[in-house]
Amino acid sequence: MEFVLIDFWAANLEPVVPDLQVWLAALEMRVAQTVARGGHILVLPEFACAQWLSFAPADMAEADTLEWLFECGEVALDAIAAMSAKHGVVVPRGMV
Repeated sequence: MEFVLIDFWAANLEPVVPDLQVWLAALEMRVAQTVARGGHILVLPEFACAQWLSFAPADMAEADTLEWLFECGEVALDAIAAMSAKHGVVVPRGMV
């Protein structure tokens, strides 16, 4: 019988993250933990990208927030696709 192991990243999204690269590095560590446990899929917390607001430009107008998050998301999704391929773990895109 085949099976799929799903891992959940239950994370507190309140801590401040200095930049997107640090956030991605933390995610890659979590992906590596999923692999070590024999997992195939890593599900992130809903709205995991909300943590990115901790490193948003202080002078950014509120009206520009979604565009800024979208731009970060483009970079993050490319990086997540690369780490998924590298580690052989699926990270559903809708979770970022």
